[in-house]
Amino acid sequence: MRADDNKVTWTAALTEDVFRYIGAYPIYFRTVAVIEEGQIQSMTWIMHKESIAQLEAAGHKTIARRVLEEAWNQGNLDTVDELFAAETVYHDPDHGDITGRAAVKELINEFRTAFPDLQFTIEQQMVEGEVVATRWQATGTHQGEYRGVAPTGKSITLSGVTLFQVTAVSRVEERQIVESWSYWNGLGLLVQLGVATDGSQ
Repeated sequence: MRADDNKVTWTAALTEDVFRYIGAYPIYFRTVAVIEEGQIQSMTWIMHKESIAQLEAAGHKTIARRVLEEAWNQGNLDTVDELFAAETVYHDPDHGDITGRAAVKELINEFRTAFPDLQFTIEQQMVEGEVVATRWQATGTHQGEYRGVAPTGKSITLSGVTLFQVTAVSRVEERQIVESWSYWNGLGLLVQLGVATDGSQ
């Protein structure tokens, strides 16, 4: 704590459970209070740069998590409209580059039609600037046609990594996914369905 004329400055830390839950813990502020006649007349809270970066990283992780849990796992495609920019570009090794929210929705629908019980589990997340990397595992049962392959009833397990670039599109509080890169083994999926070999046999 430091006193300067009628101003008192100190550092405060917020440690509420909500910050712990989102992975930003604790949050530090520099607090400046103006005191006149023994009473606080005004108080200003200035968040530390490190805490701002920590909150942004936590926000990026939350966006990536919502894409997998709400859009992919639950089939809530309104999440795509909310979290993806209108001209978003999605790079997928098995489907090429697709552009726009409608194309992202079609991709999700394709997988959820073929694997209605599709479930993604997030195993790890890391943030570097505007990009959040999410390592995941997905499981499902082949109950609908997938890329011309009739339902086999087989269970599949996939592992992969998806990178989401999250950018403030218009205002700072409106952060959306402008570009994505997914890395997973499309051939491995076909091998599990029994319609391809991995070349080792």
